[in-house]
Amino acid sequence: MLRAFNLVRLGLLVTLGSAVVSSSVFAQDSAPTAAAAPAVDPNAVAPAAAAAPAVDPNAVAPAAAAAPAVDPNAVAPAAAAPAVDPNAVAPATNPTADAAAPLPNVVNLDVWLNEIRTKAPVFPRSVVFVKNLNEPTSKDPKAPKQIKFMQVDVDGLNSLSNLVVINSTSADWNTKLNKRKYSSMDKIATVFAASGADLVIIAPDAAEWQGYRLEAGKAVQLFTTPAPKISSNDDLIAWLYNSLGWDGIVLDQKGDQVLIGSTIKSLAIPQVQALAVNESAAKVNLKPNERVGAGLLSLREGRGAFGVFDIVFLGQGVTTIQPGTKLVIEKKN
Repeated sequence: MLRAFNLVRLGLLVTLGSAVVSSSVFAQDSAPTAAAAPAVDPNAVAPAAAAAPAVDPNAVAPAAAAAPAVDPNAVAPAAAAPAVDPNAVAPATNPTADAAAPLPNVVNLDVWLNEIRTKAPVFPRSVVFVKNLNEPTSKDPKAPKQIKFMQVDVDGLNSLSNLVVINSTSADWNTKLNKRKYSSMDKIATVFAASGADLVIIAPDAAEWQGYRLEAGKAVQLFTTPAPKISSNDDLIAWLYNSLGWDGIVLDQKGDQVLIGSTIKSLAIPQVQALAVNESAAKVNLKPNERVGAGLLSLREGRGAFGVFDIVFLGQGVTTIQPGTKLVIEKKN
């Protein structure tokens, strides 16, 4: 009997274990079915909400917790410095325009040119060309002789250099209108007076050309050279500067910069260098053996026939470069 009971109990346990295993496996494969909602009695009455607790009108709200007392002598603890990695590399900075190094103080070229117009011009400043001082007025050998000015392209020439070429037509009219005034002067002195030029170039068709300046009311010859082959305005300007023996002239100095007048061709090369000739301010023309350097200059800014040069260095004992100082500018192909 007892054996039969145990067999029945064992069967029930096996059946229950199988049911439990089957439910467990299903739970892994699908969601459990929702429990059925309990039936609602339509005649049931909802229970009344719990009444709010009574408020005592004489009750006093509890005081807020008192703030901790502050010691006026207390010092705020220093913030802990972050640990520094000894192997860390500082990030590269990206400088802005505001952080860039300031540029050197450079005088504006246009402003500078306007300033020197109010000052006495640096000598020499102007030139006039003459064909013949004794041009016959007729075939009669006894007829009076006259000055014949050379007709040139004034505007074209004046656009190429700082030297002003005088309008020969105006000078010619002045000579004729003031014939009595100039009658007691020699012919070259008359040219200087009628034209107002600093230099007079006698340029005959079939003879050497000569350059003159006026000193104490008398014409002084500066040079004599073979007549050049002139086919353009550039040729005439190149001949003039070559005959004078220099390429530019200092007009003014401010600090470590000088304003110079030259030719468009000489200043067309960026950062071209120039030699300031020592003790040349009072000279009109230079001979090759007079080109002793007083300082080295470098072109900073050029516009047309004018430029601002930086003083690279000065010779021993030289402190300034005087206006009128002549320059020899390097030539580059």
